Amino acid sequence: MAKPRIIVAGGGYAGLAAVRAFQHRDEVDVVLIDRSPAHQLIPELPAAFRPGGSVDHHTVPFAALLERSGVRFRLDTLVGVQAAEKAVVLESGRRLAFDWLVVSVGSVTKWPPIHGLRERAFPFRTAADAARLHRRLDGARHLRIVVLGGGLTGVEMAGELAHEHHVQLVERAPRILPEVGPGLSRYAARVLTQNGVRLSPATKVTAVESDRLLVEGAEAIPFDVLVWTGGIAAPPIQWAGVELDAQGYPVADGWGQVAPSVFVAGDVYVVHHDGAVVPQTAQVATEAGGFVARTVLARISGQDPGPPFKPRFKGLLVSLDPTRGVGWVVKEGIAVKGYSARALKGLVFSQYRFRLASAFGVPSKKDP
Repeated sequence: MAKPRIIVAGGGYAGLAAVRAFQHRDEVDVVLIDRSPAHQLIPELPAAFRPGGSVDHHTVPFAALLERSGVRFRLDTLVGVQAAEKAVVLESGRRLAFDWLVVSVGSVTKWPPIHGLRERAFPFRTAADAARLHRRLDGARHLRIVVLGGGLTGVEMAGELAHEHHVQLVERAPRILPEVGPGLSRYAARVLTQNGVRLSPATKVTAVESDRLLVEGAEAIPFDVLVWTGGIAAPPIQWAGVELDAQGYPVADGWGQVAPSVFVAGDVYVVHHDGAVVPQTAQVATEAGGFVARTVLARISGQDPGPPFKPRFKGLLVSLDPTRGVGWVVKEGIAVKGYSARALKGLVFSQYRFRLASAFGVPSKKDP
């Protein structure tokens, strides 16, 4: 009898957590599909813009990770899921059958309807995005860089770029870092300002021209380079036999299941907890990926998978520059800032790399 084939589409934090649970199991045939040849440490990518930094330092090749895992890798992009036929459609034109499917392809950049934004801004979502921006800035100094979006990524990018460039951080909301409390937001604004970042909260961009932003009720903002760190959207997958919500995400139950034998994890898994949607972070993605994989293994063996997914909130940490940060830790939300917050974030990165290396038996790169 042929082994059940499990396809994991997407090798981000959720997909790799699923693969860790599936590896070395003789009873299943596991295939990982990803559009990139490497696992991307996305939360680390802003650190690639420090002097001497490299985007490659924040990726880990799948060839090295999977060498001893028993998991096969295919470089391709998922474009369609046919739930009833138990098949996936790939960008290459191939159609692969599965017995079980875990879709963990992440999200894509969300472009608001601002004239000229998509044509002139550098998105910052993936390692490929970071590499394009890195090439644009290579060797340049004192450029006028406008970062659009004062959330986690925008704040970290502004902080990293300020050491060599004139940076302006533009945010539509009244304050930066709406993910943290007002006190931490004010501290972050103070540190960024000390580092030379010009802050423009409560600023609505109406259009983007070749070298300036047009804003509502104020003078245009000039730039040499524009970086967009705004929201995320559902990936452009053609789902057949799967219900989608208003934003285009598959509707999943408490175990991440969206159709018979089809599961989701990571950004494409919209998790509800205590009546609210859980933020899509690497931490939650990693937990969900392992949980969904264990659920699939339980279903294959005919066992009860147990209670539904319940994410654990360990904290949220944001870098402001190479030495300072803000955030909170543990469920109660203990606020941390300054050197301790940045040190904690570095520790989190180190621990993830160590666990990754231990799980797959490969050397770990030095953390940023």
